[in-house]
Amino acid sequence: MLKPGGIIAFTDWIQAGTMTDEEWVRLNTFMVFPYMETLDGYEELLLDTGFDIIEEEDLSVDFARYCGIYQQKLRNELKDAIILTYGADMFSAVDMGLDNWVNAAHEGKVGRGRLIGKKL
Repeated sequence: MLKPGGIIAFTDWIQAGTMTDEEWVRLNTFMVFPYMETLDGYEELLLDTGFDIIEEEDLSVDFARYCGIYQQKLRNELKDAIILTYGADMFSAVDMGLDNWVNAAHEGKVGRGRLIGKKL
């Protein structure tokens, strides 16, 4: 809740392109998201709840590169600790889930957005 004139600013992962139902379920289930919003959807939510949009930016252009960095960190720096703590099956599940996100990002299906709104 914000008083009039209050500012909300956030970034979030967004659906940036068209996905099949199977892709949508696989990506959202892995991240335990109820759903993934689009940048336009976030704008509409802010407008519908009494905000003026100050800034809206699609940051998806670099998202695939960052997903690749996360994947390399998982595979090179975190693998042994995850296997030791949670087991090889957990590592495999996380690696597969992240691989789905990396592929979706490279295909332009997921990305990241930034919004700033002011409460009217």
